[in-house]
Amino acid sequence: SISEFVHLSGLFAFETGSNLDITPVGESQPITVSVLTIGATDVNAFVGVGGPYFSDQNGDGIIDGDDPALSDGAMGLAITDLELAVALMRPVVASGQPASSKSYLGLKATGSVQLVGIDALTLTANDMTISVNSGSDSTLSSSDSVPALDFTTLTGGNLDVATSVSTSVPLDFDQRLLQASGFVTLAIDEFVHVSGDFTFKKGGTFESLALTNGEEIGAVSALTVGASNVNAFVGVGGPYFEDNSGPDRTPDDRIDEYDTPAADGAMGVAFSNIDFALALFKEQVATSTENGGRTVKSELRSFHALQATGNVELVGIEGLTIAANDMQIDVNGGHDPTLTDPNDTHPAINFNSSDFDDDSAGSQATLAITTGPDADDFIVLDYDLSFLRATGHVTISISEFVYVSGSFAFEKGETLTAVTLSNGSETIDLSVLKIGASNVHAFIGLNGPYWTTQGTEVVAPEAGQSDAVGISLDDLSLGLALMKETTTGAGTAPRSFHALKASGSIELVGVDDVTM
Repeated sequence: SISEFVHLSGLFAFETGSNLDITPVGESQPITVSVLTIGATDVNAFVGVGGPYFSDQNGDGIIDGDDPALSDGAMGLAITDLELAVALMRPVVASGQPASSKSYLGLKATGSVQLVGIDALTLTANDMTISVNSGSDSTLSSSDSVPALDFTTLTGGNLDVATSVSTSVPLDFDQRLLQASGFVTLAIDEFVHVSGDFTFKKGGTFESLALTNGEEIGAVSALTVGASNVNAFVGVGGPYFEDNSGPDRTPDDRIDEYDTPAADGAMGVAFSNIDFALALFKEQVATSTENGGRTVKSELRSFHALQATGNVELVGIEGLTIAANDMQIDVNGGHDPTLTDPNDTHPAINFNSSDFDDDSAGSQATLAITTGPDADDFIVLDYDLSFLRATGHVTISISEFVYVSGSFAFEKGETLTAVTLSNGSETIDLSVLKIGASNVHAFIGLNGPYWTTQGTEVVAPEAGQSDAVGISLDDLSLGLALMKETTTGAGTAPRSFHALKASGSIELVGVDDVTM
């Protein structure tokens, strides 16, 4: 216990092992390092106020599942069932030589984390795994250029770290790594509920990335966030998604395809089966400070890319259905603080022409982002243009009077420059929103929705099999461009423009002796 703020209990093992011959990532010759390992198992910890939270209440000398938590008055982070393996290594130098400035760290930790003591906020991370494999040099301002160690080059393909007298954890990293993953559940004031598998990873520094404007840049740091099997609800009467079953029909601390939403009383927006990959990049440029000319790194341009898939539905409002299935959102953009004109185009990353070799996984085009615990849980970002686009199959039903179903796409277009107006004498710059749709079926009238879905097809009823009366639209396709002037004179409102092209069939149904 430290200052009544940190409380820790469990089995620990400390060991100074023999020197190891191990090869750094990306190199061919091994180096000799000294090793100190620290292992732990069955660890319970609390960081916060009002602790210790965990206490040996039954007096058996061990804090375990038989001891209920002392939650009254406690506020902080509670960590349970933690298993930890740490290896601290330093290159061995010849006798009489100064100690090496390099050091290496390998760490693997698993367990569960929970925020306790805050009524309006619930945050838990089950099956949490933290993996670290890094190298550093005290003489350098950044350690990204120091290769980590490849533990797979050791005899047996790993380094076993003792966590107790009878247990151990293997360190088997073969790349630089700083990653945290687990099944996360978040609830905010009974209004926002989120759960799913999340992975956060700090990438290395990429030295050769291409931009969508043809420029090539180096020294770019990266952070990636991936997620799979995410379910979320925003509204009242939640959480809507509940862990009420599992593979063996009993709750398993996960919300997945085995669970049935608790829809009674819920009203809001439900997001289901969401997978996403987010990549954040920041350009690093060496500049000279005023403090003795010491070289440090300053941040300039930033870049971002996102791909997300899943379903969205409005729930709990009788008479109104709004749903987007097989939704996909694609974003590839950037921000250059030196571009101040609103008509300037900010370049993004060209993933297809970049080299994502960060000394962690070898040279590779495109970027694969881990989204979950399985080997095939990843999304590949392969964008070569800058854009913001959302697509999906949208269904809208209003009071059984209006029904619309079809594939829709929304896209923010690049700024159009020097566009000539119909008067032939004026040119202006325009921002653009593009909306496209295909295979749209709609009905406005009584006793709808008229159209029915059979598999992936939308079909009309056979003659005499429907009581619907109204207007039906069949196989509608459209392209709509909404444009707004980007620059105007002082006190002048920007003008707006629109263009539409559509095709399809319209029919009056349910009215005998009248055909349209």
